Amino acid sequence: MAAPSAVAAAQAALDSLGSTATTTLVVDNGGGSIKAGLVGADGTPVMVPNVAAKPHAVRRSYVGAEVAEATNRNRLYLRRPVDRGYVTNWNLETRIWSHVLRDTGADPSASTLLMLMPMFAPPSIAVDAVETLFEDLGFAALALSTPPAMVGRDYMARTGEPGCLVLDAGFSFTHALPFFGGTPVTSAVRRLDLGGKALSNHLAALLSYRTVDLRRDPMLVTHIKETCCTVASDYLSVVKGLSGDGPASPGELRNSLTARYLLPNYTTVREGRMLADSEDDPENMQVLRFALERLSVPELLFHPSDAGLDECGVHELIADAVAATPQLMRIPLYNNIIAVGGSTLFPGFLPRLEADLRPLVEASYDLTLHRPPPQESAIDHAWHAASRFAASPAFSDHIVTQAQFAEEGFSRIESFFLDLAL
Repeated sequence: MAAPSAVAAAQAALDSLGSTATTTLVVDNGGGSIKAGLVGADGTPVMVPNVAAKPHAVRRSYVGAEVAEATNRNRLYLRRPVDRGYVTNWNLETRIWSHVLRDTGADPSASTLLMLMPMFAPPSIAVDAVETLFEDLGFAALALSTPPAMVGRDYMARTGEPGCLVLDAGFSFTHALPFFGGTPVTSAVRRLDLGGKALSNHLAALLSYRTVDLRRDPMLVTHIKETCCTVASDYLSVVKGLSGDGPASPGELRNSLTARYLLPNYTTVREGRMLADSEDDPENMQVLRFALERLSVPELLFHPSDAGLDECGVHELIADAVAATPQLMRIPLYNNIIAVGGSTLFPGFLPRLEADLRPLVEASYDLTLHRPPPQESAIDHAWHAASRFAASPAFSDHIVTQAQFAEEGFSRIESFFLDLAL
């Protein structure tokens, strides 16, 4: 949380611009979930699913956090306003944003908004976003940035390091963004078109072939992925062991890998969960058992070709990004890699990333991977980083007020957006 004195100084800077805003709202508009909260407020941001749902044969629809109220999520038709990382349905996104405003208690007419958008958003999407936020929702002032940009700025401000590299593995895609001297090295940014949504879809396909078809319940599949999947330190050795080419018998190895997940029936059990080894299977309930799938799903982050994608792994993504920077930048970049995004939370992810990346790095370079600060997660760290920036006096240099937008149009926003992000 930002210090009160910092928030007051930032507000004074906003007042000097003639802004009518008295509060600042920070929104990280992720494809899977929206993280939102007021600067200076206690606690963590509210997290709202960026989705709407409609049950079969029922007229009511659920928007954002209301989806959790659905009694039978197995029979929901989901609609997302985001496709491949970018907003394509502005009517639906505006409905979800309206619910976010209600949940945060923010009044747009009295608020400055710092909106985090995906990197490399096409100009048309940025124009639609600005028009929606100013004209439809009525925000008093606006600034735009991206999650990796905020994470990189925040890391260097907190640590004093000259450079860092942000690995952002989110819902729609994964980026490696080098930072040096307080600014992103835009020519060295690398992108992998693989994120949490693709991993969930892959898990659903694997389970439908071998056990049970859950493709109609993507929210359940995502929960199974998040609670049961883990990254193998040596995936190839596990595969060989299961085929009989290893020190342990295939049966013993499979038993050690097998996870059991209690599937909900949406009557007596509304939420599924992973069963502990000491628990027996509940009577009259369906229990999902799977072993190698637990490892093969996050393995796609390191070998996307396993799913037929002509893409490099996250370790190669980082090496390619650093190789595109001048030689003098590379030592601090490799020594300050910060991993954020929900797809970095798999157990074993960081050790495996370091093990696979180390052979690609010069032996004389130190290699250090970092998590977000304590009390922050890889999912909400970009929001916290943006909140700290919005509480600083420097934030006022990057906002555009309603009056400025009405006078100068999108050209004003575009120059400020590019100055702050990408």
